[in-house]
Amino acid sequence: MFAIILFCGALMVMTEAMSDHPAEPTAGESVVYVAPGDTLWSIASATSDGDIRQRVFEIKLRNNLESDVLESGQMLIIPA
Repeated sequence: MFAIILFCGALMVMTEAMSDHPAEPTAGESVVYVAPGDTLWSIASATSDGDIRQRVFEIKLRNNLESDVLESGQMLIIPA
């Protein structure tokens, strides 16, 4: 019985860790809400002085995005 409870607990923790939702913003990170017409490129260029392609990659990675498609009102965490 203990093994079953332990397994279920581990499964719940792993499921939460692999969630599509990013973790809460940490110190130094900011939150942006997607406005109509916003793109990853436009958000990345507004939040970076360097390589925009790298910034797009960082935003996608931080927010667990599998595509470049954004929805109006969507919350994005912008890495520091």
